[in-house]
Amino acid sequence: MTWAPDGRATWQYADEVRAGEPHIIWRRVGGHEIFDPGPA
Repeated sequence: MTWAPDGRATWQYADEVRAGEPHIIWRRVGGHEIFDPGPA
């Protein structure tokens, strides 16, 4: 997901917490650096 020139987020769907409403887990939020896998 993007919202600005350098705004990025990764997320995933999870099991419902409230019936009938999607539940989303936010994984990483920030700029392009959030996609850096880190040290090998």
